Amino acid sequence: MGKIITINREYGSGGHAVGELIAEKLGYRFYDKALVALTAQKSGLTEEFIEEVMETKSTSFMYNLYMSSLPASDSIFQAQAQAVRDIAESGEFEGAVIVGGGADYILQEKADCIKIFVWAPEEFKIARIKKEFSKDAGKQNLTDRDIAAFISKMDKRRRSYYNYFTQNKWGHAADYDLCINAGRGIDKAVETISEFAK
Repeated sequence: MGKIITINREYGSGGHAVGELIAEKLGYRFYDKALVALTAQKSGLTEEFIEEVMETKSTSFMYNLYMSSLPASDSIFQAQAQAVRDIAESGEFEGAVIVGGGADYILQEKADCIKIFVWAPEEFKIARIKKEFSKDAGKQNLTDRDIAAFISKMDKRRRSYYNYFTQNKWGHAADYDLCINAGRGIDKAVETISEFAK
């Protein structure tokens, strides 16, 4: 098993794209949506439900009654943690890039785990999200202020989820091996992280 690169990222920073390109460059497997699929297999829940619950600490009252023991987010995190450990313990491939999922915390004791945080200036994130929203008729008319508020909301959800399930602080530089500003260029971020990982 090669190195594992874990990536936490601000919403709109391009962290997903950075992770995908690093995996392609280094010949590593890439886990983002694939991690959701593995979590679904281990939890018995649908991928759609997991995506709705992930990055929040709570879920519906009815679901918690149905599960009867743990809140949905807790049981999903446990399944997700096991999926991350299974990825790390697999000897079938050269390395892996895992985006989100608290993977950096779950694998913090592994010497071959590199913990990355990707951030970017607000104007960079707004421009990226505006481009993404331009493909959705219902979001095409959102102002920069609307998009900034949406980004803030998504980052708050990520921070809340991460801080709830780990003993680290989301985005706190001391908890990562490298924090990188993707606003200087996605390709530059990919190159820097790839070199750092060698």
